[in-house]
Amino acid sequence: MFFDSAMHLYIQKEKYHRLAKKKWQLSYQTLTLIALPTLFVLSWLNGTHVLPTKSYEETPSPMVISPETEEKAPANYEFGHNEEINTIQTFLEAEESYRNRHLKCGLAMAMQLLDKDLSWDLRDTILKTLPSYIRNLKGHTTVLREIKPNDADWRFSSPGFLTPDRTIIRVVNYYVDLDGSYHVSNDHQVKTKMLVAETDEWISVTESPAFSVIAAQENLRYPDVYVTGLEDTRFLVHDKNAPIYTLSSSSEYTRVSGHINQVLGILDPATWTMTIQDVIKSPNPEHHEKNWVFADGLQNIVYGWYPSIQIGAIDLAASELVIHTSIESPKSFSSMRGSTNGVLHENEWWFVTHAVLYRPGQLRYYSHRIVVLDEHLKSITRYSLPFTFEKDPDVEYCLGFKADDAGVTFGYSVRDRTSRTLHVDWSEVQLLFDDKEAKQQ
Repeated sequence: MFFDSAMHLYIQKEKYHRLAKKKWQLSYQTLTLIALPTLFVLSWLNGTHVLPTKSYEETPSPMVISPETEEKAPANYEFGHNEEINTIQTFLEAEESYRNRHLKCGLAMAMQLLDKDLSWDLRDTILKTLPSYIRNLKGHTTVLREIKPNDADWRFSSPGFLTPDRTIIRVVNYYVDLDGSYHVSNDHQVKTKMLVAETDEWISVTESPAFSVIAAQENLRYPDVYVTGLEDTRFLVHDKNAPIYTLSSSSEYTRVSGHINQVLGILDPATWTMTIQDVIKSPNPEHHEKNWVFADGLQNIVYGWYPSIQIGAIDLAASELVIHTSIESPKSFSSMRGSTNGVLHENEWWFVTHAVLYRPGQLRYYSHRIVVLDEHLKSITRYSLPFTFEKDPDVEYCLGFKADDAGVTFGYSVRDRTSRTLHVDWSEVQLLFDDKEAKQQ
């Protein structure tokens, strides 16, 4: 009875006559997709927490053709006539459009629920259901480097953008297995290198003389750790006359043994040399620090995303990040982490963030959201629904992001073994924010 009531309420709200006008018959699985967001709401209100356990992907919904339009084929019928092919294609496109529209409505409603005060069990259930709703972006993919086999010494990973026409690729000596485990190739330590994609030049890493002295005095380097070097480097090109600052995650260069800190460097593109300047003290010394991103110079670095978006400045003299701005953020940001630097577009700052769903014995599931802040980095303008870059759930990591008049381009890797960019038109980007239809349900 509960399921039937939820179905009835949702179908009435969806104005079923529009579907009847198209003479569609809905399969059980498609109805389950429609009812799921309503079940979220009604079960939450009732306190019963009754939720369906199967997603539509476990049993694909068949296309159902109205009996009024279905024709029985003669015994000698030969498939392939243009008219019949066009008819089938029309039905397929209509069902895909219908399915995507309701998946988007379900996703929007689920995200609205996650912005409320929920019990841990219900929040966890909704988060585990999200992969059934989240869809990959449509655009043009460019493969920067080919996938290497598991027995290769090095693999091409996430690309980041130094400038609109200069790309830096992270190169690693490990691979991620299908069960989520990590395997180091022909070595006992995880190592990272950086390659200039357009010229195939390697970036060398060195220490400034001043830092070498301080590192020895304060014991800031641990060369025997499992994960060595500099990871997930982000580049700040703030002014053509200013140094190109870098921020990298590191457990080799750290102020606390066993912790991950952020390392400040300067890149010289004339020689492709990155010089380590300092290990920056964290506002929370006990935390691992992996996801700081640049916005507007060293004075505006996004430190965290929840319960507030915290923005700070690097005090070079004190070697620390000092928080100066806190922007209250929605509860759905609770698992959000930084991915890319902010990009200034039409007087707004655009960031790509990510969230991780952990699945024991399986690959972690990464999804992404765009967060837009105002020009002065004082308030949230809007934020997108979650999305992925590829169709199949996987470990996606986005390090690069840029925008132009045609659209946006993401630089990302899958399982640290691919190096790709995805260019998406603005019309497709807008769909990530255009959830008015869902909010009206």
